[in-house]
Amino acid sequence: MQQRASVWFVFTVVLIDMIGFGLVMPVLPGLIMELGRMSIDRAAIWAGWLAAGEAIAQFPAMPLVAAACFAVVAAALVLAGIHRARPLPSA
Repeated sequence: MQQRASVWFVFTVVLIDMIGFGLVMPVLPGLIMELGRMSIDRAAIWAGWLAAGEAIAQFPAMPLVAAACFAVVAAALVLAGIHRARPLPSA
């Protein structure tokens, strides 16, 4: 049951990410065109380079982000475990 919940959680996170990406990408060339005062074909090229740059930057950054998140979550779990392990005060 735990594994099934994990799969659905990952699926939901990826779905939300893809919905956000799908909402931003069609608007991005027009936004670049307006802000950069350039033609739509040059703005589309810029949008493509921005998307590629994000993907390329994520590749080496993800292990670092994962390690940082693991350290923070592991520390929080250890502290929560220590807090629960204390005996309750007698009334």
